[in-house]
Amino acid sequence: TEVSVEPPLLARARSLIRDRLGDHTLSVRDLAAHCGCSADYLSHLFREVTGETLIGCINRLRMERAARLLRETTLAGKEVAWACGFAAPSYFIRTFRAHHGVTPRAWRAGTTEGAVPSAP
Repeated sequence: TEVSVEPPLLARARSLIRDRLGDHTLSVRDLAAHCGCSADYLSHLFREVTGETLIGCINRLRMERAARLLRETTLAGKEVAWACGFAAPSYFIRTFRAHHGVTPRAWRAGTTEGAVPSAP
């Protein structure tokens, strides 16, 4: 069987994403600069290897972190937003609703009643 090896450039980008997921200034351009390539090249390579856009991956990881923080902590909604790289809590709420189908408050209410919402 064939084993797929991720290019070192993508491994570096993934590491940077993990380390800076809570940084609201994190961007494809910023990642590319740290990786020593253009944003277009990094985006193209990421999509080619993973089948997912780079910005889509960052947003998905932020939403996964947000869901986990809402489920496992008592942080206020704005604190969850900041921990997930959103400078504006209102944008976080809109993005969370678009991703999960409910507001962060409704998600947390569902998880506290024992009915853990499922991710799409």
